[in-house]
Amino acid sequence: MSWPGAGWPGAVTALAALGAVLVLLVGLSGLWNSAARDWQFRSAAAGVTDVVR
Repeated sequence: MSWPGAGWPGAVTALAALGAVLVLLVGLSGLWNSAARDWQFRSAAAGVTDVVR
């Protein structure tokens, strides 16, 4: 495996970039899950208030 930038500096840079992408994906996934949970809660709350009326 030899490509431009190979060696320790290239490997460290590649790992750092991979880690940053992973953190970004996990963060976006968490935001999406939070929004979906909030939407489900609001939907359920609206259903309960309709039943109570």
